[in-house]
Amino acid sequence: MLSRRVQAQILKLHSSGESFHSIARLLTVTRSTVRKLVRRGSIKVQRLAPANKIRDWHREVMSILADRKLTRSEVFSELGVKGFNVPYSTFSRYCRNNKIDFSSNTNSRNSKIISLQDLFHGKNVPQYFSNELLSSEETKILLGKIKKGSLRDRKRACTILAREYGLPNRTIASALNSSPSTTREYYISYKNLGISTLFTSNRAKNNDSTKDANRTNRIIELLHQRPSGFGINRTSWSQISIGAAYETQFDEKISRSTIARSLKELRFTWMKAKKILTSPDPNYREKVELLLSKLQTLAHDEQFFFLDELGPLLVKKRGGRTYVLNGTVPNTPRRQISKGSVTLLGALSATTNQVTWIFGESKDSGFIIDLIEILFNQYYDKKAIFITWDAVSWHKSVELMTWLDSFNDTTKKLGKGPVIEIVPLPTSSQFLNVIEGVFSGMMRAVVHNSDYQSEQEMKIAMSRHLCERNSFFVTNPKRVGKRIWETDFFRDNDNLRFGNYFG
Repeated sequence: MLSRRVQAQILKLHSSGESFHSIARLLTVTRSTVRKLVRRGSIKVQRLAPANKIRDWHREVMSILADRKLTRSEVFSELGVKGFNVPYSTFSRYCRNNKIDFSSNTNSRNSKIISLQDLFHGKNVPQYFSNELLSSEETKILLGKIKKGSLRDRKRACTILAREYGLPNRTIASALNSSPSTTREYYISYKNLGISTLFTSNRAKNNDSTKDANRTNRIIELLHQRPSGFGINRTSWSQISIGAAYETQFDEKISRSTIARSLKELRFTWMKAKKILTSPDPNYREKVELLLSKLQTLAHDEQFFFLDELGPLLVKKRGGRTYVLNGTVPNTPRRQISKGSVTLLGALSATTNQVTWIFGESKDSGFIIDLIEILFNQYYDKKAIFITWDAVSWHKSVELMTWLDSFNDTTKKLGKGPVIEIVPLPTSSQFLNVIEGVFSGMMRAVVHNSDYQSEQEMKIAMSRHLCERNSFFVTNPKRVGKRIWETDFFRDNDNLRFGNYFG
């Protein structure tokens, strides 16, 4: 029972206009409990039985224990038959306070369990299971089922004999290795319907299972068709539409709960289609093979970079995932005045995992030329620098290609510095550009949940994150990517033929 304080809170919240659902959630009680208390309209106080009422039965308790060795629950059951109407918890407390010891009677319970198990296996049928509460005809039927019946029938027969003898339900369930609810159901069925129907319920259950199987097959048949074929204006099935089509097709009504249970048993679940990254590039395989061959045959005096842009990112208050107090919902204004924007161009080394980056005003060829010159100066002692990037317009502009040819010609004439070679990625294959993962991690770390006041403040935070990342991989060397270094990258030709990298 709820305490008086909790009951008072429920009534107070309801009078202030709170719904049953919100009160139940707030006080961690069930809605039915809230509803019953509100309908009653007053606080209910649990009235404990006075000690004098139990003391009157003290002599009866000791008399029962003197005649037979019973457990506390068995004594309580015996008293209940004689009109004892005190709660079990109160009776237990009284026994503890008066030091009435039942520990020596545990052997009695164990012996009854052993005797019941012997009865179940048809060995040494105890005589004390014969009881005047059962007719001789019923006893004969029950003992016959124990000797020649199925496993379930033997359990039913043992349950009835033991319960009529006076054994508690939990003791019977423990002896027969069944759940208490199952043995309780056997006994209730016997009491309500008699012994004639106790051993025929299997047939009814078999009929029900046959009916369930037919219903399940019909639902599967419906799921393999379109709702439009039954005059339902939907492109996918719902539980209500399945019920309507089932009634139309088979002239039989079916409840929504039955449909839900059948779908669960069939392991059908409601799921949204997942969009996967694929490439429509007709030369997808050739371009990826070129990329892999460059990576896997990279010499010690060569460098390979994944290059990409990020932005423009507006400088404003941003949302994102974060830890908050339970029940609190973080929010950000939908309309904000931007404090500027930040655009970043980065290059990730495939072998050293180091990021080189610059900030600019816009995504164009001049922006890329500036970063290539920085890479050239950084790795001046190398023989070649390979750069791969997405197939966007400014990555293959005439201005950029003309400048790159001229730059490489000058490098070859001087005989110093690395030659810059472009390894383009297939169309719509961002999943192959590893630097995308670096940008994603940076966004989660320093951009999401941010409220920078200027472009400079955001640039400093992003630069600091990339510097810390570079320092980590200097002390913990590791090359980028995983599958891109595999020799047999195209094991699953069926998927990769259509550019489905994830298979």
